[in-house]
Amino acid sequence: MNARKFSRALHRLFALILIAALMGGSVVPAAGADYAIYVNTLNDARVERHTDGNWYPVDTATGLPDTTQPAVDIWDITIVFSDVDFYTGAAPANYSFHIGANNVATGLNSLAVGVDNTVTGTSSIAIGTGNVVTGARSGAIGDPSIINGTDSYSVGNNNTIGSTTNNAFALGNNVYLGATSTGVDTTSVSGAVALGNASGVTV
Repeated sequence: MNARKFSRALHRLFALILIAALMGGSVVPAAGADYAIYVNTLNDARVERHTDGNWYPVDTATGLPDTTQPAVDIWDITIVFSDVDFYTGAAPANYSFHIGANNVATGLNSLAVGVDNTVTGTSSIAIGTGNVVTGARSGAIGDPSIINGTDSYSVGNNNTIGSTTNNAFALGNNVYLGATSTGVDTTSVSGAVALGNASGVTV
């Protein structure tokens, strides 16, 4: 199986994992729903998780957790889904989806699950913490990895794939394919597959 087919298979697998997780819970998103909103079941008010680990009512002016109010018990929080923006009431420009805390999913058909993930690539995904995925049809699962190449995937922690390295796959930790640890491009190694801790590919 070549790297491109492998990345497509992984994309489908991650999508199935997410669907299974949602189906196993008490809340299932409606068709076309884009926004996952955390709500206090006692008063239907929106809540968000603060960096201190607690959940607070949202300040409607800023959209941020209002720490001047009492924290909300985690057992009083549920998730609802909406196809319009909570603040503006406008329909989204894409069909992105994110769930967790401080995630950004702006790419068309993009997905972010976890904390502090950023997905701007079309049809791309991030699952974990602090991942950045800018490449189209690409993904990262784990802790902070940077995936800038198209049709490329990373499973593990602290991996990077450069923007000129496409159809690549990294499995392990501290794997750098066509980029430095901070995501700065080096020599392209498109089509590369790297397995294991601190592994790499040279040309």
